[in-house]
Amino acid sequence: MTDEFAGAVRRFRLRAGLTQEALAERSGISVSTIRGMETGKRRNPQLASVRQLAAALALRPQEQEDLLSAASAEPVPAPRQLPPELAGFVGRGDALGRLDAVLDDGATSTVVISAISGTAGIGKTTLALHWAHRVADRFPDGQLYADLRGFDPGGTVMAPGEALRAFLEALNVPARSVPDDVEAQAAKFRTLMAGRAMLVVLDNARDAAQVRPLLPGTPGSLVVVTSRHDLTGLIATTNARGLPLALLSREEAHALLADRLGAERVDAEPAAVAEIIDRCAGLPLALAVVAARAAHTSFSLTAYAEELGGLDGFGSGDEATDLRAVFACSYLALSPAAARAFRLLGLHPGTEISLAAAASVTGLTSARRVMQELTRAHLIVERTPGRFEFHDLLRAYAAEQVQPDERHDALYRLVAHYRHNAEHARAKEHPGTPAEPTPPDGVVAVAYADVTAARSWLETETPALLAIVRSDHGFPREVVALVRAIANFLDVNGRLSANVDILHRAIAFTQDQGQLVALWKLIARVHTRAGRHTEARALLDHALEIDLASGDTNALGYTYFGLARLAGGRGDHREALDLVSKTVACFQESGNRSAEADALNGVAWCLAMLGEYDEALVRAEQAIAAGEVVSAGRIDTLGYIQHCRGNHGEAVQHFRTAIGIAENAGDRYMLAEALTHLGDTHEAMGNHAEARETWEQAVEEWEALHSPEADALRARLT
Repeated sequence: MTDEFAGAVRRFRLRAGLTQEALAERSGISVSTIRGMETGKRRNPQLASVRQLAAALALRPQEQEDLLSAASAEPVPAPRQLPPELAGFVGRGDALGRLDAVLDDGATSTVVISAISGTAGIGKTTLALHWAHRVADRFPDGQLYADLRGFDPGGTVMAPGEALRAFLEALNVPARSVPDDVEAQAAKFRTLMAGRAMLVVLDNARDAAQVRPLLPGTPGSLVVVTSRHDLTGLIATTNARGLPLALLSREEAHALLADRLGAERVDAEPAAVAEIIDRCAGLPLALAVVAARAAHTSFSLTAYAEELGGLDGFGSGDEATDLRAVFACSYLALSPAAARAFRLLGLHPGTEISLAAAASVTGLTSARRVMQELTRAHLIVERTPGRFEFHDLLRAYAAEQVQPDERHDALYRLVAHYRHNAEHARAKEHPGTPAEPTPPDGVVAVAYADVTAARSWLETETPALLAIVRSDHGFPREVVALVRAIANFLDVNGRLSANVDILHRAIAFTQDQGQLVALWKLIARVHTRAGRHTEARALLDHALEIDLASGDTNALGYTYFGLARLAGGRGDHREALDLVSKTVACFQESGNRSAEADALNGVAWCLAMLGEYDEALVRAEQAIAAGEVVSAGRIDTLGYIQHCRGNHGEAVQHFRTAIGIAENAGDRYMLAEALTHLGDTHEAMGNHAEARETWEQAVEEWEALHSPEADALRARLT
């Protein structure tokens, strides 16, 4: 049992206006048991007792599920997400005092918020993290951190939903249980934060609208926001305390250089140090970059001061000019290979890049050496082994340095890297799927040891894959191929909104009718999953007209298959059988054996739905024999037929096999379907406890997929 359960019981009881005694009388559970649940001393409550409480408190179905989940969950450590603070923090005594005052004097009736604002490179994040680490012990329930990327030059500002998803997962909400809707995510986040004492750091916010969904709704927690804007709207509509950050004083700037370079070296050249401080205009980032460069050489500080003096506008106060000059100091100190890598990395549209992608964009067999040099120069950060991040302004500066004769080829290698490796990841999961055998020149192929590794790559690279699709780079054909390669992965993982978004973008990029029709079918599948049958039918009818005219039997087979799914979804299984039978014929003619096996399975399913179980069994066995690999869907159909024939023992075995295959394949839709069917068979066998447990697992999967099946199955459970 988790602390979340104890808090939830108390919160629901107070909402119902009941004392512990009144709740005991209404539920039939002793007062001491209820008191133990609320204090956390009753560590292993019986689920039957929890259900009695839920009924007595008149909880809604989702609240009941959440309460049961919290009761059975193991305690998890509090999240500690604060990144490490930078070494050598100096000064900022006044700002630290004001932050301490916000913490000590904060009102108890609202969430306390401090908004740190200031120009780029002024040290907002450094200050926030230093203070957060200093007071972390004041927040026993943990700390949450998100870089909101509010001023990302590539336009990849973090959506509130992305940050909420990360926070909910940190609060032990399974990824599949995170709602797709931002408002629902925010509501769940506020619910989980209620009664907790947590520190939330929202770094690099774009505006108040980006921050508001991420705020807890009850007192006890403190939020620190950093932004280049003053966030006046947030201050006006909440109790946020504004904290504009000033430039460093001369004393603070001197202390920073002494910490980074050593007091002896700084004291040896006072005039040069004074010149550097003047040229950096008290900007912490400028001072840090100059110090980082100087720390790796034995050159005199006078030489650095003279070089800084030759950069126009370095101390003008203009953000872009100041930072460009500072970044140039570090960039010009790089080796030629590292300098080229630095500027080409600036073409990447995402905030994170893998070592393999870095090798592709640079055209190097291995980019490890240049990436290490860039890391030492503090121009990139290796967040995890083999994965690197650019500061947003550094990346913008790097992109400005790209030479005209290298931009086109580097961009092509970058886009081709994601397209080629996505296609091979798809082919690993679906043998026989087309994928070029060798990558284009200069592109590094990722080696997938197995299907799990391929799926892991897709999961890790999803942000970069989406960013590549959404960016403007001039390679539309590559984008269309990339979208088709990742659409199925997004589909089976329930990423419906992202899938529709990139599919529409691919449609805008293609003039090829065959590609266009294929994309319509993919969008229709997403609409079908989401229950938007009218939209799906319109797309498929249009595709059918074109496929019939073209005579492409393989393409026509997929269209008939989509229409069959629609017919089955509305309960017209006779029409679905007619359509899927046409699908079989099309795939037989085109020689698409894998698709033919799926279509035969569809025939078996339709026959089973029509009560023709003997013929359905024959077709199901044909489908399994025809397939090159054993699929969860075909085994599930076989189990369903045996269930309908009354062979419940065989059905259970088939469903368990299908569940295992679906889990290994990462196919959440098929997993939810097989779990539902297994629960049905347990119920038919009189195994009511097993049926309920299995259906509860199925509901979780359907909810993760945002499917209407979740409500239908939950109603059966109720």
